Amino acid sequence: MARRLGISYLEVVQVFRGVRPNSVHTWLARELMSGVCPAIVTTNFDDAIENAYTELGGNVVWLGDVGELGAGLMEGNMSGKPVLVVVANGPAFSTFLKYFTVALGAGQVVFLFKIHGDCKDAKSCIDTERQRLQGLPSFVTSVLNLLLRRTTMTFLGFSGTDLATHPNYIRIISSADVANIRWLLRESDAEPDCFPAFREKLGTERFQVIRGSMVGTINSSDKTIEERLNQWAINYVGSLRAVLTIHDLCQEAKLPTADVEKLLVGYGTGVPASPTIKSVSLLALFTQHFRRLSNAGQREADPVDFVATNLGTALTISTNSQEIITNEVRIINLARKSSKFVKAHRLKDALETIREAILMRRRLFTDSRDFFSAYKLLIVYAVVLDAIGLEKEATIRLQDAKDTAILAGDSTGIEFTTELLSTRKIDIVPVKSVAHVPGPVTENDLLVSIPAFDNTVVLHNGFSNASLLRAHLNRALLVGDYVAFAPNYFNNRSLITEVLFDSEGSLRTEILCFLRPLLPLSQVCKVKEKQADGKETVKTFTLDIRASPNPIMAYRLNCQVNMVGFLAEIIPDEFIAKIDAFYQAHPHLIYWYDYNAIGSNYPRRLLNLTNVVGIPEEDPRHLVYSAMKSFSELCLSDSYLTRSKLYDFGDLFEDGLSMAAFEKKHMTAWLSPEATPEIREKAQYVMKCRAIFQKDRLKYADLLKLVADSPYLLNMPLTFSFSMCADDNEMELVEVIKPSLAENDGVEQTEILDYLNAGQIRVFELARLDMAQLVTFRESKEAVSFRNALRVLNKMTPKTPGFVETQESVVQAGKKLFEFLYKELPDVDSRPLLDVKNVGGGVVKAKHIAILEKISFTVNMSSPIQAVFDIPRFEIPGIFPAVKRSLKEE
Repeated sequence: MARRLGISYLEVVQVFRGVRPNSVHTWLARELMSGVCPAIVTTNFDDAIENAYTELGGNVVWLGDVGELGAGLMEGNMSGKPVLVVVANGPAFSTFLKYFTVALGAGQVVFLFKIHGDCKDAKSCIDTERQRLQGLPSFVTSVLNLLLRRTTMTFLGFSGTDLATHPNYIRIISSADVANIRWLLRESDAEPDCFPAFREKLGTERFQVIRGSMVGTINSSDKTIEERLNQWAINYVGSLRAVLTIHDLCQEAKLPTADVEKLLVGYGTGVPASPTIKSVSLLALFTQHFRRLSNAGQREADPVDFVATNLGTALTISTNSQEIITNEVRIINLARKSSKFVKAHRLKDALETIREAILMRRRLFTDSRDFFSAYKLLIVYAVVLDAIGLEKEATIRLQDAKDTAILAGDSTGIEFTTELLSTRKIDIVPVKSVAHVPGPVTENDLLVSIPAFDNTVVLHNGFSNASLLRAHLNRALLVGDYVAFAPNYFNNRSLITEVLFDSEGSLRTEILCFLRPLLPLSQVCKVKEKQADGKETVKTFTLDIRASPNPIMAYRLNCQVNMVGFLAEIIPDEFIAKIDAFYQAHPHLIYWYDYNAIGSNYPRRLLNLTNVVGIPEEDPRHLVYSAMKSFSELCLSDSYLTRSKLYDFGDLFEDGLSMAAFEKKHMTAWLSPEATPEIREKAQYVMKCRAIFQKDRLKYADLLKLVADSPYLLNMPLTFSFSMCADDNEMELVEVIKPSLAENDGVEQTEILDYLNAGQIRVFELARLDMAQLVTFRESKEAVSFRNALRVLNKMTPKTPGFVETQESVVQAGKKLFEFLYKELPDVDSRPLLDVKNVGGGVVKAKHIAILEKISFTVNMSSPIQAVFDIPRFEIPGIFPAVKRSLKEE
C-alpha cells in the first residue's frame, strides 16, 4: 500500500490527532507527572498521552524550534506546572542529544520519545517495511542507547514483532552489557521470537518477563478513528488506488485471481450507497476493474498502462503529485519497452531504451530512494548487457542493483538481486589478499589522526554511526600509512564494538594491523579508594604502563575507568582485552610517548585561547572564556587540567553532573574555609557561572564544547607531524584553535596548512569497502603517490627551500587520488552508463527472459515517501596537513 500511495499513505496518521485518552494513557501520564518515570518511548503516532498529561494539569512542549522550546520550558517552570517534552522528529532528537540529556531524570522535565514519528507531522512517521529495513536513524538509536544505559526499560503492550527479523532494531542487543529490561506480557500471551536472543545476551537477571496487566483498560474500538479512516480511504484511496493496492497484495501473497474472486461471491460489484468504504467493497471494486483489465488483454502485466491513460479522470491529486506519477509512468514504460525489445531479440533497441529510462530516473528523481523501482531498472540493464555478451559489466550492474535496493530498504529487491548474483562466477574487481599480521613501522610512516573517533564527537545525522566511523577509517587509510589511535578512542563504544569487532564478536585483526595505539610511558593516576569506615579517599600513584604485560588494559583501568576526572564509556572488558592481546603480540605497533612532554600543551593552548580581551559583555564568549579560564587556573593550582574536567564544568557529557555532584567531585577543597580567600572567591565565581550555563544551555552549550574541544585537537603525541582527516565539525575547531598555535617559541610549534579537498564521495560507498578492496586501492599508484608527496611535505617547514612547490604537488596528487577513487567508487545508483555504440549479435537466452518475467513495476499514486535521512558525503583527501614551524637546525 505504501508503494502505491506514496506520501499519501502516511497521511493516514492524521486520523490519530486529538484522540481521547483512555485510562491506560491517564495512568502513564500520571507516572510521568509524579516523576516515577522520567521518560516514555513509544512507536505510536497518536497524541493520547500528551492529551492525558494536559488533562492532569501539566504543560506539553514539542521539541522543535530551539527558541520556541526555550520559551515554552521557561513558561512551564514559571507557572509551577510539570513540563512534558515531546521528541518526535529528526531535528528534535538531535536537539535533545545536544542540549537536554542532562535533564533526563533530573526532575525538571519529563520526556516522550516518539521513535516512529508523530501524527502532527506525517513526514516524520516510520511505518513501512522499507523504512524499518533501513533501520532507525542514528539520532534515534543514540537516544535509545542512552536510555538503555541510564535507566531500567519496561516494555508495556509491545508485541515485539518488529524484533523477530531485526532483534537489534531498538538497540537491545548492542547495549546488552548495560541494559536492564522488564517486559510485561499478559498471562495468555506467547513469548515473542526475539526473547531467546535477549536472554542469551542479557542473562535472566537483566532480562525479566513479568506476567500481568497494565493499570486501566484499553477501548476495543474508537468510532471517531473509524470515521476518520473511512474518510481517509475516500480521499486518498479511491477505486483505482484500491485496484492497484489489492493487485499488489494478491501478487505478494501469490494468490491466483480465481481464488480472490471466490471471496467476492455474494457481495456484488457496485459502489455502496454509504460513503463508508468497507474492505469487502474494495474487493468488489477490484473485481470490477480486474475484469476490465482482463478483457483488455492486459491480465499478465502490471496495470501501468491503464494507470497512465486514466490518471486525469480516475484520480483527484495535486499538480505536483500528478507530475511525479506521470514521470514514474514514463520511466517504467521505457523499462517495459526495453524488456519487450529483449524478447524480440532487438538488443540494440533494448540497450538504448533502458539507458534512456535510467538517465531519466537520475534526472527526475535525483535520490534513487524516491523512485522505488530504481534497482529494477538496473536489473533490466544488466540483463541486456549480459545478452550482448558483456558478462563482467552485467555483474557490476547487478551488484549496483543490490546496493540500490539496500539504500531503498527493499527486502524483496535485496533477496532477488542476491539470488541473481549467486549464479554468477565473475569477480567484479580483483583484490589483494588481506594480511592479519602487521608489517614493519618506520620513522617515515605517515600517521593520520581522526577526530571523529573521539567518543565525545556527535555524529547524530541519521546515518549509522558505525558506517560513518568505518567510512572515516577507510578514508584515512587511503591517505596515510597508519591511523594514530589515541587512548580516548577506546571510549568510543560504536568504534570498538561495531567497527573493530564484527557482529559475531570476532576481532577484525585485519583492521588493527593499520592502527597504532598511542600510549604514555607512564602516567600519574588518581583513584578513589573506600576506607574501612566507608569514607572515600583519593590515592595518587605513578603507573608504569610500558612495563605492564597488558598495557592497553592497564591504561584503561587505571587512567580512565577508575581515574578521578576522566570519562570512560561502559565497554565490556573482554573487547579491550582482545585488542590488548593483539598488540601484546605485535608491540612494535604501539607508539610510546612521554606524557610529561605533552601534558602541558592542552592547558597552555586553552589559557591562550581564553585570554582574549575586548569581547563585549553581552557576547556569550565573554562569560564562557572568563569562567573557563578561572576553572582552569583552579585545576592547575594544585593538580592538572583535562578536557574531561572541562566537560564536567560545562555539563557536556550525556551523563551530566548536577551542581551538587559537580561541587563534590571538583570544588570541595577550593570552597572550603581552609582555602585562601582568593581561591575561594574564584571557586564561588566558577559555581555561579556554571549555574548560569546550566540554566541557559541553549545559549552556552555549543560554545562551551567548542572551547573545550579546540585545544585538544592538536594534543597528539607524534614526534614530528601528522595529518587530520576532518569534516565540518573539525574544520570549525581548527579555525578556533589556529590563533593559539603561535604562543610558544621553540621546536614544538605546529602550523596547520590549508585544508585539502578535491571532491566528495558518498559515505555509503566508502563505508562498504572491505579490507581486501581497501588494500587494493591503497596500493594504487594514485594513493601511493599522494602519500609519498605528503610524506615529503611533512619533513619540511615553511622555511625549507621548495616548501611552496611541494605543497602544490600534494594538492595535485590529492586531485588525482580523488579522480581515481571517484571512478572506482561512484554512487552505486548513479554509476556512469556504458557507451556501447556498436551492438551486434548477442544471444537472448531463456534465463534472460525468466529474469525479466519476474520484474513487475510499481507506480506511486502520490509523491513518494521521503527517506528518513540524507546520506552524507566525505571530502577527499579531506585532511589538514600539519608541519612544524621550525626545526632545531634552523
